[in-house]
Amino acid sequence: MAHMYWAACCPTLGCGRFECVKYIGNVNPTSVFTLPIGGEERFDANCPQCGNTHTYEAASFAPIRQDQPPDDGFADWF
Repeated sequence: MAHMYWAACCPTLGCGRFECVKYIGNVNPTSVFTLPIGGEERFDANCPQCGNTHTYEAASFAPIRQDQPPDDGFADWF
């Protein structure tokens, strides 16, 4: 079992920070994950590492594995 998240990678050249945007759960990391949003939805977000604001869409998100569950202040984007 692993803590899985949907994450977006900052597109700023040289940044590449992965920002967790939605907690999937403590699940088998070999499972197939379906993004629970439509392809037309877009999200604007400020990268905490480089400070740039970017627009992300469904194709921007990828499932990633983390060792820890979300922090108490974590909020899903969608």
